Formats: sequence, structure tokens, C-alpha cells
Amino acid sequence: MRYTAVLAWAVLLLSALSAVAAPVEDPFGVERALTPSNFSLTQSGAWLVEFYSPRCFHCRNFAPKWHQVVQNVDDLSQDPEAPFTLARVNCYEWMDLCSQQEVPFFPDGKLYVDGQLVNKDVLGDKEGSPGQNAEKLIDFVKTEAQAYKARKLGVPITTTAVEPTRTTTTATTTKPGAIGASTTTLEEATPSSAPLAHVQRLTEFGEAPIETVDQLTAFLGADRGQGPSFVKFYSPSCPHCRAMAQAYEEAAAAMLGQVNPLAINCQKYMDVCTQFAVDAWPTLQLFRNGTKSTYDIHAKRTKGLFLSWLAEQGVYTLFPRVDASQLDATLQKDPSAVLYVMPASDVERRMVEQASFQLSSSTPFYVSTDATVARRYGLAGSALLVFAGNARVPMAQLPLTSVRGFHEDTASAAMAQWLSVQSQPVLTEVSGSALQDTMQEAPAIVLGVFSSSSQADILDALIQSLHDLSMSWRTSSDLSHRPFRFLWLDVDRFPSLLADKYHIRLDHTPALFAMARSTSMMYMYPEDHSGSWLETKNGIQWLDDISQGRAHGKPFGTVLSRTMTNVRTSSPSVVRTHPSLTLLVFVGVLLLFPRVRRSVWRKSGASQGYRKIV
Repeated sequence: MRYTAVLAWAVLLLSALSAVAAPVEDPFGVERALTPSNFSLTQSGAWLVEFYSPRCFHCRNFAPKWHQVVQNVDDLSQDPEAPFTLARVNCYEWMDLCSQQEVPFFPDGKLYVDGQLVNKDVLGDKEGSPGQNAEKLIDFVKTEAQAYKARKLGVPITTTAVEPTRTTTTATTTKPGAIGASTTTLEEATPSSAPLAHVQRLTEFGEAPIETVDQLTAFLGADRGQGPSFVKFYSPSCPHCRAMAQAYEEAAAAMLGQVNPLAINCQKYMDVCTQFAVDAWPTLQLFRNGTKSTYDIHAKRTKGLFLSWLAEQGVYTLFPRVDASQLDATLQKDPSAVLYVMPASDVERRMVEQASFQLSSSTPFYVSTDATVARRYGLAGSALLVFAGNARVPMAQLPLTSVRGFHEDTASAAMAQWLSVQSQPVLTEVSGSALQDTMQEAPAIVLGVFSSSSQADILDALIQSLHDLSMSWRTSSDLSHRPFRFLWLDVDRFPSLLADKYHIRLDHTPALFAMARSTSMMYMYPEDHSGSWLETKNGIQWLDDISQGRAHGKPFGTVLSRTMTNVRTSSPSVVRTHPSLTLLVFVGVLLLFPRVRRSVWRKSGASQGYRKIV
């Protein structure tokens, strides 16, 4: 009986959570439902299947639109020659089925034709998909139904939405995941003598241009122009595969043009993985001109190690070489690029390579040992030059004398931070929500607060002054500079934002202050008596004092907001992503201590009958 109060509290808490999570009503009606026992119906005919959860807010909002689509096209399911049926799967009830069909979110729509998954993201927002618009979905269903019927009857497809299909001879080829064979046109199949080309993105097997086993075998075989391919064999249920997914995607973006990044889902295409003798996940293999090399399954899996290994195999150049005659054409080809000029040593080159691996962007790096290039930019030694907007003049330069004497890892991290700052916008106007989002992402910001009611030329001058300060700060070769994000806010559009959100009250505009997220400290820019509101050299000195800890600031926000900020910045990711769960666990841990339990029981009055009389 001692635990009656605690047990009652737990029951009440769970009941409250259940009440919040449970749907108020079932908005999904009585349309046909698919379950593991009847999902095989999709083997015959065309099926557009919605995967949903009754507890999903977005699913509930989409439900009326789905009803509208069903009411408009449901007669297509009665076509005796080419039935096109709409159905749905309740993923809350049949989670295993949804996992097998690789449903990443709710609601999700997939199109099956005679058992083959031909469109895995009908409800997504990618180009060419109808998304969750009812009218577009109705048009999509009617177009697909017409095309399906034409294929069934063997007649050309004629619609106003697409060009008339040319009549072609058909051949039999094996589709991924199919039992036996299905019919496809010779235009889809890859003739053995036809040249191949590099893929343009990280390509999953089953997507164009590698949709069949025959196409995959040809692509990984003898070189016919496609070049080498780095293939990831994985399973969505494999934790190691999920852990390396981002690193592989970043490496894939960097290797495009030199190596083809491919991925094969072994949970979905087990027969294909068996054919390539894959017996563990993840397996990474390099195919070039019919030969195969395997990345060490016990090695670490990072973007840098992937690219370094490909370089060791002789299929990837980390930094392609350019000379003075090639430079202009190279800069015109890439919207942004980094040029490493006159490498001084192998150690320095290794530090620059490590810095490039730490960047999440796919900005290409080039190297030049041409003295003409160095003279063109007035360089006396090795340096990194950053180009943007296809310009021939570098936006920023970093002489690598700046990292002389640094430890190798420290130098790489400092260069990576400097390069990352160069990829950010110079100055951004923010709204209320954007300011809050930026405060969560950026370690520190510099915010100019202006009034749009000022004369246009005055406002333009203020914005230009802050822009000049941002350019001078970010392009400096002083690597001790804090990576500030520069923003400006129109106080006339959001008059109470700073006071309501951050408890910052301004007496006048223009105003300028810096805010550090990790410390919740704010630093006001002192009034400039030089004749203008902001002189760049004075602003640089002010920011340098903040970076070096010489400036005096004051906390911003409430005590609670500062506490939560400290928790978010210093706690593990699980605390940041699941604060409610963390709070429940914290309370549960506290109740493990007898003194805490006794205190709770005394406060609740539940232990009145059990107190000892002394």
C-alpha cells in the first residue's frame, strides 16, 4: 500500500498521455483496406496505396482529400481489362507490413502495377509527383490508369499530358524483385553495345537509369563510358547502415563525375545481393571495368575515409590539378570552388584534405602548382582561395601561414570552420521564426536592428555598413575569429519580437548587438562617435574583443530559457530530441531515492496512516 500514491500518479500520467495521443475520431471512413493477409491483391492490376496512421495529424488533414479522390475515380477499379484500385494500409495496426514496403513517413503513397512498385513517393513534393493536392491526384490516377490500360491492350498511349508514345518492339527482361519476367520496351533495356554515362546523383537500384538486373550487370561490367562505381549494399533495418548513411551521401556528392555512387537495398532485393555474394551489411564495393574491390568491413565509415580509399584505388582524385590555361574554364564550370595554390608540404596537403572532408557541402576543390596562378593573385606562398558565383576573382583568401605551428587536427578544424563560414550568406534579413531557427543553428549571431520607416537611402546605407563589416570579418585570415552569422531585422515589422522572445528592450534604432547561444550572453555595440553609425574597423575591434573574452555582456532571455539552452547545447542528442521522455526518466530516477519518495508521499498525504508515533 505504500506505493499507492505513486502508482496512481503513474496511471493518471499514462492516461493523460494516451488521451493526447489518441485520435478524437476516425476520419478515414470505410474505403477498402489492405492487410498482410490480402496485400497480395496488388500482384494483379494497378493499385495506388496510401500508408497512414490514424494518430498522424497530417494523415487526418489529408483524409478528406483522399475521400474526394476515391469518389472521383473509384469506378476505375471495375474495369475488367485493366482495373486501377485505390486502397490504404493502417500502419499503426500493420507496422510490419509498412516496414516491408519501406514507408518513411505518413501519409505515404505508392503505386503498384502487377506487383511491381513503380512509384514509391506519389504523395511527396518532388518534381513530377501530384503531392497531396486532390485535383492533381485525380489527374494523376486517370493518366496512369489510361497508360496502364493501353499497355494491357497493346495500343499506343495517347493523352494530352504526355507526348504520344512511339510503338516499339518489346523484349523480355527481368525487373528487380519480380518473379519470372515482365515485358519492357527495348528503349528501356540497355543494348550491350550502347555507350553508358555517369549517373547524376546517388542512385538507388530500381531507379533510372539502373532499373533492372541486366542494366545493373552492364553498368558494373566492362567500361563503356560509365566509369567506376562505388556500391553500397545495405538494409534499412541495419543500425550500422543507418549510422553511415549521411557519411555515404556526403561522399557520394563529392565523388560525382569521377565515380558513380550506387546503393542496393538488400532487404528489398535480396536475390540481387546474393548474386553479388553479399553476406553482411553494410558492404561497400568498387566496380571498375569488370573487376571488384571491397572496402574493409571493419574499417570506420566516414566521408573522408571513403574518398581516401577511392583515391588509393586510383579512381578518384581528391584535388584535380589545374594550371593557368585551365583555370578560367574551371571556375566557369563550377558556381563555387576552392583552389589550393602552391602546396608547401605533404603535411600541409594532408591538413587541407582533412579540412575538405569535414565540410558537409560538395564544393569542389582544385590544386594548382602553377607559379603563374600564384602571381595572378599576388600570393607569396600556399593559400586557399574561395570563388563564388562563377567569378574569376576570389571572394576570400586564406594564406596557410595562418596555421603554421598548429597541431594537424587543430589546423584542419580551423580551416574547415573558415571554409564553412565562406559558404554562408554574407547578410540575411530575418523574420521572427527565422531568427529563432538561426539562434538554434548558429553558435553566435550579429544582429542589426533597423527601421524601414527611415528614408530609403538611410536604410540602404545602414544595411551596406553591416554588409561591409560581415565581409571584412568572415574573409579575414585570423582563424581566432568567432564564426558569427550576420543578420538584420526590421523592427517595424516585428516590434515586440526581441522583448517577447529574448527580453531585449531597445531605446533607439539603429542598434547592433552580438548574441552567443552557448552562453546566452548579449553584447551591445557601443555608440560610434566617429561620425557614422558603424565604422568597419571599429566593428572589427568590437567583435575581436568578444571573441577573445575581453568584452562585457549581459544575459538575455529568461532564466528558464537560458537553462534550456544550456541543456540543449551540452546534453546528448537524445535529450535534445526527446525532452519529454528525458523529463519522465529524470523523475523516475529521482523516485528511486527513498528520501525523495518519502517527501513526495508526505506532500501527497498518502502516508498519513503510516507515520510512526514517537
